[in-house]
Amino acid sequence: MTRSASMFIRAAVCVSAFVAASLPLSAQATVFTNVDSTQVTVGDRITFTVLVDHEIGARVVWPDSLDLDPFEVLEARAGLPEVNGERERSTAVLSLTVFELGVLEIPSFELEVL
Repeated sequence: MTRSASMFIRAAVCVSAFVAASLPLSAQATVFTNVDSTQVTVGDRITFTVLVDHEIGARVVWPDSLDLDPFEVLEARAGLPEVNGERERSTAVLSLTVFELGVLEIPSFELEVL
């Protein structure tokens, strides 16, 4: 793979700012993101995972649609919350692709924890 045909990906950790700002202090949620690869070629599938740790019984409202331009969302799956100690963890897995070159960043997006 040549350098001109590759790109570097950075995950958007800004998601947590939107979540924390909309919650009372007692119901704070923590958001973690992960990208399965930080260097890909044009058209490769990228798996972007969003994990939200929150109080038991709280519910994550994932967006109905996402505009992650320049990335295209191929698939989005939200799993059922799993108990993780004294908290729950909700997970969404997004399959993305991109057809641009360069250093790219997955844009942040809003979600709610109720």
